[in-house]
Amino acid sequence: SGNASAVPGASGANLSGTLSKGALLGHVAFADLAVDLVTKEMGGFSLNYKLMFSAAGLHEVFTETFGVKVGEAYSLVLVRQPGEASGGLPFITQPQLRVKDAGGNLVRNHSASLTVTAALASGTGALLGETTVSFTDGTASFLDLAIFAAQPAVTIIFTSASINGPAVVSAAFAVEIGGVFSLYISRQPGDATGGVIVVQPIVLLLDAGGNTVASPARDVTVVATHAN
Repeated sequence: SGNASAVPGASGANLSGTLSKGALLGHVAFADLAVDLVTKEMGGFSLNYKLMFSAAGLHEVFTETFGVKVGEAYSLVLVRQPGEASGGLPFITQPQLRVKDAGGNLVRNHSASLTVTAALASGTGALLGETTVSFTDGTASFLDLAIFAAQPAVTIIFTSASINGPAVVSAAFAVEIGGVFSLYISRQPGDATGGVIVVQPIVLLLDAGGNTVASPARDVTVVATHAN
């Protein structure tokens, strides 16, 4: 039998595939070997790879050096989770993703033609803002995602039609009730008789997403004006 191992030119590289195979009529044909990390440049030199083959009782042999290039876009990686959200306002922490090849290397070249789309995976309401963005130098950054409805836990799913890998789902995060943004008359006054308003108005304090703000307490002042 024969064994294969990588002599890496980049720290932390891994050789994968079937690393040990039996000989058949004096031949050992490896079929699925792969090196995950691309060739690195350092000090004007390329840190390439060799493969070492060994068998019991025999001296090791080495291949000639070879390089590993960045492959095609293969997977999405969520490198910054969304969070710190309040109703109707852009999340303070906006999500950021990177596109990588099958070896986990960042795909920088030609990534500008790739896009990623965000949508609610769980929770209620709609995801607002620019929900489809392009990659720049292998990275896609959302800038203005927001959700109106305050709720204890939502998740966002990220997909790309041009990348073969699976969709990515964020960790759950809360959409909190924000600060007071506007007043809303939920019950109109009416049925006034002899100067007394029978149906008294109710005014709500709302955040930017239309959620009722219970605290801190605020005074609301009313004045009468002539209707046109």
